[in-house]
Amino acid sequence: FPVTIGCGVGNNLIPLAEMGFECYGIDVSKIAVEETQERARKRGLKIEVSVSDVCVIKFPNEYFDFIVDRSVLTCTDSNTISKAVSEVFRTLRGSGFFVAFDWFGVNHPDLNFGREISQNTFGHFTSGNFKNVEIISTFDFNRISNLLVDFSKFNAKVHKTMDMQDNLTEEKFSFIAKK
Repeated sequence: FPVTIGCGVGNNLIPLAEMGFECYGIDVSKIAVEETQERARKRGLKIEVSVSDVCVIKFPNEYFDFIVDRSVLTCTDSNTISKAVSEVFRTLRGSGFFVAFDWFGVNHPDLNFGREISQNTFGHFTSGNFKNVEIISTFDFNRISNLLVDFSKFNAKVHKTMDMQDNLTEEKFSFIAKK
């Protein structure tokens, strides 16, 4: 069973359910959960979605085969990220996978539009892609390695986007970790 943490309005869950997977999603926003349920209902899909915090995934140990995070944990603080990764590990089956996309890198240029509020965490953005985001936590390979230390193996990649003058315009990490 796959689950999406911070599922939002179901943009990752709905395609998985359409492929035949039994899907679950959690999000702190009741409005997002209701929208996911409505979108799934209109497509005739069964998706179990609930209002929940990523630090307390309300499922038993070793329940999921696959857990997806797309830019949710990077928009939280370090303490929340550590707790959430522990919950992901707890709820994954023995051979399960944790896949994360769009974790922002320490060199992302839009961090210059905010200020560092604690180590690796930025807020108070005045412009750029993060202007309407409360906080952004940043990552490099070492930080990701430390967070995934309990997993048997993982593969992380950095994705950099450059403009025509070879200036960095975006830096993100993605990874897949096996329990």
